[in-house]
Amino acid sequence: MGGQGNFTSQVYLTSLCFVPLGLASSIAGRLFWYNSDLFGASANAVVIAALLVVVVCYLVYLTRIFRVVYGLGILRALAAAFVPLLLLFLPVILAAHVSFGPRAENY
Repeated sequence: MGGQGNFTSQVYLTSLCFVPLGLASSIAGRLFWYNSDLFGASANAVVIAALLVVVVCYLVYLTRIFRVVYGLGILRALAAAFVPLLLLFLPVILAAHVSFGPRAENY
């Protein structure tokens, strides 16, 4: 992608950012399971929102790491952060659509 940098500095910065995010997401995930029994759906919505905040922070930090380590511009750093996620989740989304999507006999 045209950047300069090395993998060791990327791994170091990644570990500095993502260990606290991993702890926060595991705590939020644990609260999700406990809240479903104790407080109902409204507490679950708060926990799911907290997990979404963690995912957004993950993507922001990953983009900044790519910019700092490799000297990429904002668009290339965003592409480096999002393309692997899209390639990972696209088959899952397509399989879910094929399995649970609208059927031809319903039309």
